[in-house]
Amino acid sequence: MLLERSILVRASGLVLLAGLTQAVSAADSVLRQLQAVEAKIIEPLRKSMKCESVSVAGEGNLYCRTGFRGLEVEFSGANAPGGGSIYINALGKNQTVTNLGSRCLVVIFNDEDLTVRMVGAHIIFRDDSVISGNAENEKARAACE
Repeated sequence: MLLERSILVRASGLVLLAGLTQAVSAADSVLRQLQAVEAKIIEPLRKSMKCESVSVAGEGNLYCRTGFRGLEVEFSGANAPGGGSIYINALGKNQTVTNLGSRCLVVIFNDEDLTVRMVGAHIIFRDDSVISGNAENEKARAACE
């Protein structure tokens, strides 16, 4: 009886371990999918970015603009020490904006083709005009503080 119970406990532990392994694998898969979706947004944002130097007093005269699916973003003073300002002039359908630290805004894209398991792609816009993905990107998030 004791041997049967021990075998049952070991078998249960293996089933639990297999379940945890599958859960971790599924989470890794979702993360990779989110990173791929974020890349599909970041590339056109970077390609469409237009910057120009504007004659203004003081440091930080670089002005940039980009957009994607109705989103219109402007960066003022992008080359200023410590960054400049970010302006969201328009949000497209299924887009939400929130702040991240003192230097960044995050736009969440919830279009059906830009979500993975109901999680929308999160794109980080930093005040020096750097655009990056959020999924597993501690370095980008840390630069927003």
